[in-house]
Amino acid sequence: MKKMDKPEYPLTIFYDGACGICRREMERYRTKDKNAGLKFVNVNRRDFDAQAEGLDPRKILDYVHARDAKGKTVRGAEAFVWIWLACGYRVLPFLAQLPVIKQLARALYRLFARYRYKISGEKLVCGPECGHTMI
Repeated sequence: MKKMDKPEYPLTIFYDGACGICRREMERYRTKDKNAGLKFVNVNRRDFDAQAEGLDPRKILDYVHARDAKGKTVRGAEAFVWIWLACGYRVLPFLAQLPVIKQLARALYRLFARYRYKISGEKLVCGPECGHTMI
């Protein structure tokens, strides 16, 4: 296993604020972030511009994204590894980097992300003009 790349703090976390599960999860991380290493951006705010942030507007709702202070961006399960590191978790990020678990985490994250509105009983807020790829 290769050594885990550690991000440069602070991290900017781009998350789907229309998703109740996602909002609650980010709130939990906000309370665990004792070193103020995380900055949270709700990508469903009317004033959010994915292109201005250098992010793909079609993918921004499909995955949580994390960008470090040097501009490196990761998404999905890899973004959670960075978040966990910022919150002081040690075992969880290590385990998530083991090859078999990493592949499983990626697959499970994609599955969750695709069906998160059905799981939570919420409806997707954006209209057809948003152009993101999740249905």
